Amino acid sequence: MTEKLPTKKAPANEKAAVKKIAKKKTGAKRKTATEKTASGKPITIVVAKIDVGYGNHLFMRGDGHGLSWDRGILMTNTASDEWMLLAEGIEEDFECKVLLNDAAWSKGENIRIKAGKKSVILPEF
Repeated sequence: MTEKLPTKKAPANEKAAVKKIAKKKTGAKRKTATEKTASGKPITIVVAKIDVGYGNHLFMRGDGHGLSWDRGILMTNTASDEWMLLAEGIEEDFECKVLLNDAAWSKGENIRIKAGKKSVILPEF
């Protein structure tokens, strides 16, 4: 009789999220942040490293590519101190800003994001 080994749940991080989205969109088994999908569209990842406390959420506002300076897009919480926004098909760099609960703007200047790349930001409130 063979003993069944316990399975481990994969951590929810940006690599897993990229693979999952790339596989869902293209059928491919593996993609990275700097690669393009099978349709030729780049994948842009923005990771915000900050613990905003239980019950709070991070949003992103910006120019173009579905972003707006008037209303934020909810970022995905991937760890206790990590929030991510994944976008496919952005081909031009853009400016953005992170907001706490889509109300409180992060300190400092707007952030310039490179299209088709992974950007890690450290917002402060």
